[in-house]
Amino acid sequence: MRLLIFTLSLLFMLGANAQKTYVLVVGVSSYQDSRMNVTQTTKNAKSFAQKMKTQTPDVSILTSSYANHDNVLAKLKAICRGARSTDRIVFYFAGHGGVDETQTGCICAYDEPIYYSELMSCFKQSKAKEKIMLVEACHSGSTLTSYIDPGVTCLASSRMNEYSYYHDLIGAGYFSNAVLVGLQGKADANKDMKITVRELYNFVYSYVVGKSGKQQHPQLISSKAGQSIILFDCSKL
Repeated sequence: MRLLIFTLSLLFMLGANAQKTYVLVVGVSSYQDSRMNVTQTTKNAKSFAQKMKTQTPDVSILTSSYANHDNVLAKLKAICRGARSTDRIVFYFAGHGGVDETQTGCICAYDEPIYYSELMSCFKQSKAKEKIMLVEACHSGSTLTSYIDPGVTCLASSRMNEYSYYHDLIGAGYFSNAVLVGLQGKADANKDMKITVRELYNFVYSYVVGKSGKQQHPQLISSKAGQSIILFDCSKL
């Protein structure tokens, strides 16, 4: 009886300490200012969310009017506060991005910009061991370099002076499509059924540069440790 109780207690402790992955997916196709409306971004976000649901049940998605400035930051803050030191946070965004006259970068929520410094402020409050961003937005790459927290790993769709392109025939942005194809197994370079951040980036970079005719160059902003994070387990597909 005591052995059974000990075994159950041990299993409970192991389960309690297991890493959890929390995913927040944001996609904006329809903006408050309809002149900014774009195609595919909400579709991209939903496709990424579905892919990540094979890895974790903790996937939240905000699209269009629900993806406003306050909602996005409130949800990200809640996830960051709730995550433990063993956990992982994944933040994905697809939509407009920009740089102002001071070279300050942002993603464009439904109603107003969310500056990268605001996102980093959320991440800095988190104890999570692994914090990963995937951003499909124009000018997303080099702008992030000035704001990135050392504990955050970021895959950005383009350089600071580049646009992020979408293609109607593909039905997605080059970056998001590359991510989805890569996570399906194409990015698993060593065929171990695990896809690291570095493996995904290598695949995404080659794919996007080729499809865009060298007009778009994804960026990886990460520590060496961040590059070795296993982002996706293909055996769960």
